[in-house]
Amino acid sequence: MYRIRALADALRAGVLYPRWFPDYSFGYGYPVLNYYPPLVYYPSALLNLAGLDMVTSLRLPIAAGFALSALWMFRLARLFFAVWPAAACAICYQFHPYRMIDLFERGAFAELAAFMWLPLVALYGVQAVASHSHLENGARIDAAGRLQRARTYGPFLAKAGLALSGLILTHHLTALMTVIFFAVVLAILALQRHRGGAVSPISAGLTMAGIATVGILLTSWSTLPVLFELDWVRVSQGVVFGAWMKHMAGWNDMFEPALIYSYNYPHYPTFFLPIYTIPIGIFAFYVAVASKAGNLRLFTSFVLLSTILAVWLTTAASYWLWAGVEFLFEKLQFPWRWQVFVAFGTSLLLAVCMEQLQVLRRLPAYIAPTAFMTIATYIVFYSTVGLNYPSDPEFRKREFSAPALWHLNSQAWERDAEGNRIGSWPREFMPVWVDVDPRSIGGPPWDELMMPDSNETLAVVPVRWGLLQHQFQVTTQQAVRLLFHQFYFPSWRVTLDGIQAKVEPASQLALASVQIPPGTYDVVFEWGPTRSVWLGRFLTAVGWSLVFTLLYLGSRGEGTVWPGSKSTLRAYRRLLPLGGWLAFGALMVVVTTGITDRTWEVTPIGADYSNIRLEGVRPPPATRPGEVAAVQLWWTAKTPGVPVSAFVHLVDQTGMGVSQHDGPPGGQYTPYQRWEPGLVLNSTHYIVVPETLSPGMYRLVAGLYFPDISHEPLVPLNGDNARLEIGLLEVLPK
Repeated sequence: MYRIRALADALRAGVLYPRWFPDYSFGYGYPVLNYYPPLVYYPSALLNLAGLDMVTSLRLPIAAGFALSALWMFRLARLFFAVWPAAACAICYQFHPYRMIDLFERGAFAELAAFMWLPLVALYGVQAVASHSHLENGARIDAAGRLQRARTYGPFLAKAGLALSGLILTHHLTALMTVIFFAVVLAILALQRHRGGAVSPISAGLTMAGIATVGILLTSWSTLPVLFELDWVRVSQGVVFGAWMKHMAGWNDMFEPALIYSYNYPHYPTFFLPIYTIPIGIFAFYVAVASKAGNLRLFTSFVLLSTILAVWLTTAASYWLWAGVEFLFEKLQFPWRWQVFVAFGTSLLLAVCMEQLQVLRRLPAYIAPTAFMTIATYIVFYSTVGLNYPSDPEFRKREFSAPALWHLNSQAWERDAEGNRIGSWPREFMPVWVDVDPRSIGGPPWDELMMPDSNETLAVVPVRWGLLQHQFQVTTQQAVRLLFHQFYFPSWRVTLDGIQAKVEPASQLALASVQIPPGTYDVVFEWGPTRSVWLGRFLTAVGWSLVFTLLYLGSRGEGTVWPGSKSTLRAYRRLLPLGGWLAFGALMVVVTTGITDRTWEVTPIGADYSNIRLEGVRPPPATRPGEVAAVQLWWTAKTPGVPVSAFVHLVDQTGMGVSQHDGPPGGQYTPYQRWEPGLVLNSTHYIVVPETLSPGMYRLVAGLYFPDISHEPLVPLNGDNARLEIGLLEVLPK
């Protein structure tokens, strides 16, 4: 939810792909989307951007993902089975208990969405392998026929690669398992699909290599930083790696013993497999051994062995394999992730069983739909009755703002401190330069800070402000190290009067900093692409060109619109994928250039309070009664911090205050003990506009005071009024 909110905020700011969420980790920032696949968040963020609440924005894509996975699993099964077995396969896949666990217990929405892509990868992969086998068997046809078959192969290869890229951008770990697991599966499925001739291993291998190449190239802009920049965050230091050792299951506790799946058991070290896996496996074994249909027997044998392999990989019996290839398997974190493929294989085996029932003897026509209804009803009942559905009526009203996230993190730190431990999830994306206990980040330092010298002449006036781009005018009469309120990361760039300056980690929290010599400078602090990102973009452009070529090849079939040919509706439809791909390429260029990134002008104030300066303000946009107006203030620490608090009042035409918000400069989670000379602070004051307030223009007044004498606000050294006029707020009709 918080990642969706952060992405929606970035889209509002015109940043179409933010690799860094600046308000994470108490406002110090995290490179979340530099490492985590982004696709699962975009549909919800766009819906939220369109005006839907956060819960609805999340539920609609989940529902759409369930519908698409059912459709694609049904289409895959229909390549091999009749209608009713294929429908049973789709139902079994939809309601597998591990999928319910991802949704209702783990909240693993990325892995849940990965279920959607697996059938599509298999569907187009089978068709691509099969069409390539036809090309090999086409030695006896003329060149025109071979070209026509090649035109069929190209789009299937492109579609399979696109499906794989969708999986990679949804969940890296499932994609990794898919590359491992489907390398042989697709070739065997193709054997069953085309009964007329066998597919050579070379043909299948080349096609699957082509699919992997397309998928990997298209996603290089996302995956290359993960591979080359993993050492820049804590996840590379064993924060979550090695967890697999604690979650190897024994054969005695592999299956749910009850006839209805219970989600109340302590699922340690693994999650139970559904009990119906056993009878399906037994009957499938019978089909693999005794079926008279050779293709069905071959198909069943491989799917059964593959499913057993996936089950085995979750057990302690596979410990030696995990240990032997730990460099690869440890990235999966938990052995139970292989249940995704257990669900996939079990669903196909259920279709095998129903197909075999039709082969055994002639049965009345009503038997197949009756069997389907019976099996589907039991599977749905088995998987859903024991669920603990969320029942909190206030959940829809829950706040997912940055302060709410900071409060959640603070509570998590407190719980971990009570148990003298720390969870892995809050620190896996923490930059490695931050060498402190994460529980101390949102509060006073646990160890005394070595403060630099004070700088009474320092002024850092914000000029323009964006999500990942900030412009200041800095004036100082002595050299100073300017500290930004963001963790250091190699992607940060700083220019002084347009000249690149060296960005370094500084202070206990390894904040991004730059050395400023005496003088006045235009300073720009912004996020920029690294070498890995540039290389990833280049490889993605290569992948885009490859897909364009394959789609172009497929568009040149019969009925296509070319000069001198007859225009037909079918011809235009064949060109739609090509046009859509061109539009997608144009969008990627826009994202890469960053031309949509927005910055806002900041109103300078320059109130000097000796220890700290109030540098500027960004007044909120027009607001309606009952809404919250966010007033952003910028501060510069000139000396070590002192305990002061800031106020922002909303004042009517008579001078009467109608609403206010008080808080320390820098916010609640950057206390004064962390203010070092040269630190730039940014805080947001949330002014609740009263429901009964009349429309009109209202003044915003700000100031500073010591908490123990709040009735005596401080007067700036360069002013004569403790209550500073910082702007106006327009209140619209309700």
